[in-house]
Order: sequence, then structure tokens, then C-alpha cells
Amino acid sequence: GTFTGSGTTYTFVVTPTIASGATGTVVISVAANVAQDAATNDNTVSNSLSYSIDKVIPTLALTSTDPDPTNGNVTVTAIFSESVTGFDSSDLTVGNAIVTSFSGSGTTYSFLMAPISNNSVTVLVAAGSAQDAAGNTNSVSNTLSRTYDAIQPTVTLTSATTSPTNGAISVTATFSEI
Repeated sequence: GTFTGSGTTYTFVVTPTIASGATGTVVISVAANVAQDAATNDNTVSNSLSYSIDKVIPTLALTSTDPDPTNGNVTVTAIFSESVTGFDSSDLTVGNAIVTSFSGSGTTYSFLMAPISNNSVTVLVAAGSAQDAAGNTNSVSNTLSRTYDAIQPTVTLTSATTSPTNGAISVTATFSEI
């Protein structure tokens, strides 16, 4: 770091050596007997400044208990690995759905995705969408996907049995989808 000053006031920069992805504490102090005044009196020990260092990036998991495929709205829970701020519905990258009912704070948020059409419904949160108390921004989330299918299957009945008959009737039911 840098060190400047003269007389009674000096300024310096301390750069923590805490590794990326780790946390730790930095304590700053001036030891006794490292400086002298004009009369060669040694200094006393200083007070200590203590700083918590957080270089851990918040991670994010998007989950849903709704089945896949589904024929209705999809409820999504966003769970961060630590408390964050700045996260809102504008941070969602959504495909084939409209987001409603966004709420939450800290580590847990939830929202509803209302599908637009029969197809895949997706959501993703980009890196840098929220930050922890130390200013670390989140990593990219997983992509949550559900297939939306609101088409009711049709059923057609057929039979090779002739009418009139005096016995059992064999019937085949054919559905338009599984």
C-alpha cells in the first residue's frame, strides 16, 4: 500500500491478502517503539482497527415443487447462499411467461410465472443481480424450466365389433396425447 505524511499525521493503505472465495479478519495497529518524537521518545502501542473481510460470492439456486410438465402457473423460490439486497423482478430473464407476485428479502425470494403459451417456460438470474453486505455480487443461477401444456387430450373410441351383436363389445380408446 501507500504511505504518506509528516509531523503528527500519516496516511497509509492496507490491502487485505484474504483470498478470493474466503473470509477473514484484518487487524490494523501500530506497535510500540516503532516511531520517535523529536526528543527520541518511543511511541506507545496504538488502538486497533478490526475489519471483517468477505470475498465470498453469493450463489443462487432457483427451485420449484411444481410438476414438469404442468398445466398451470409455476411457483419459483430463489434461495441465495447468504443475505443479499438489490434483487427484484427486473433481474429475472424469463422465457414464455409473465412474472407476478414477486416477494422476499435476505436469502429467500419467491415469484409466480404465468405461462404465455404451450411450450417451455424458463427463468434465469444473471450474475451481478444482487449483492451481499460486503458488495460481492451473485454468480449466475441455474436455469429453471417447466413444460407448460394446457391442451386437453381428446379421446376417440373405435370398435371392430359389428352392431347389432349378441356378445361382448371390444372397444379401443385412442388419446391425442399421453
